[in-house]
Amino acid sequence: MNELGDAHVRQTIYKNCFQSKGPFETVHSVSFQPREWKDNQDRVVTEKWDVCGQEWLFLAVLDGSHSGPQTATCTSRALPTYIRKKLRAYVEGVGGRLDRTNLNQHEAEVNKLIRKEILKLDHFLGSELKRICPHPEELKSEDEARRFIDAHRGIVERAFSGTTLALVLVNIEQRLSWAACVGD
Repeated sequence: MNELGDAHVRQTIYKNCFQSKGPFETVHSVSFQPREWKDNQDRVVTEKWDVCGQEWLFLAVLDGSHSGPQTATCTSRALPTYIRKKLRAYVEGVGGRLDRTNLNQHEAEVNKLIRKEILKLDHFLGSELKRICPHPEELKSEDEARRFIDAHRGIVERAFSGTTLALVLVNIEQRLSWAACVGD
């Protein structure tokens, strides 16, 4: 490739690149769409938590679907908070520490906690639409349906755009980790 071609490739990557630096020096991410005409629909989450005096990492990659990034964006903002609150409450309830001495007793419960919070968010995304439109068959015409969609665009897009999710939750001090992966 010649210099002009190299410069075009670099410019395309830069224009279509989503960069993220986590709250600490050791986690960085770069995501880009190789086609200039496509917006990047990926979302990356890197958070460091204090859970009862232990440092935890929450790392997630969410790939927005071809219909938009709305579900990926909503999930990237809500899911870490849901899991952090439930994890903190769980660890406080088992004596304030999760480590290798009590891992066998609590590993399955942390698995369930992560799964439950993912399912709860998924349910919320669908139920929010069902709440405002419990009987979609009652929309009498295509025009009425389009007006409904226009009036509630955010809720409709979050319910229908979808995302994939890959996450890892790490207790840094104890070197314990849990992972989850969900397709759209």
